[in-house]
Amino acid sequence: MSLENTFVKTKILNDLADAIGVYGENSGVKNLLEQMDLNCGAIPEGPFEKVCDTSSPQEFVTLYAHIAEKRFAFAVTVLLKINPNFLEPVKTFLYNAGKDYAPENIPTKHHAFSVIDAFILDGLENENQKILVTDSESQLIWKNSADTHKIFWEKVNGSLENYYILQSEFINGLLSKSKFKFSKSDELFKIEFK
Repeated sequence: MSLENTFVKTKILNDLADAIGVYGENSGVKNLLEQMDLNCGAIPEGPFEKVCDTSSPQEFVTLYAHIAEKRFAFAVTVLLKINPNFLEPVKTFLYNAGKDYAPENIPTKHHAFSVIDAFILDGLENENQKILVTDSESQLIWKNSADTHKIFWEKVNGSLENYYILQSEFINGLLSKSKFKFSKSDELFKIEFK
């Protein structure tokens, strides 16, 4: 995984967090985007080569990935503390956001896995390895060597379960034009036929 790929996934997560912030403000949560900036920091606009110092790109990508993770956790947690009913529209939004990125052709479960890996920020290089559990005709199951999201949800007193609910919605949106679906149960992640 290159630093530029990680940066692209970071920007996607940050854009999703900002969209949730806008939704919150439109739903009556005053200054949610400003609260996100103050509590989590912000990522500058622009491409990788413009916002990451070439003398230390790893440090910049790490910083921005942590900011994006925390912004997402913060936005969701604030919304759900105000009203737990916000979960359903946020799930719908994330599914549709995934659909916007959905490739036209995902012929195999291994290709579906690579699509997920291309869009989901799941830690930095060497922070998390995906460990294959099952690779059968009908399904691909893996687990992660580390949970890179937990720390950010704990920092904002949020529920990590909400992250995985919303991640599943986004991924199923990504796979919406394919014959595959994604699910998570306990520590296991699964791709199987619909």
